[in-house]
Amino acid sequence: MLISVRNLVAVFYKNVNSWHLWLQNIFIYYAFISIQLPRSSVFAGHIKYQIYFLQASPQRL
Repeated sequence: MLISVRNLVAVFYKNVNSWHLWLQNIFIYYAFISIQLPRSSVFAGHIKYQIYFLQASPQRL
């Protein structure tokens, strides 16, 4: 799962052209994680924290 998630993020960030697309990708990614993983899992919580952090600093990647 970790490898697939990393690949998903890599594809999204390679295709970012604007803030609108970037935020849209974050929304899709969040939805993907919510569907694939139980909401109560520690891993899901970690991913959601990462998404929140990335929203605050998109230039980090």
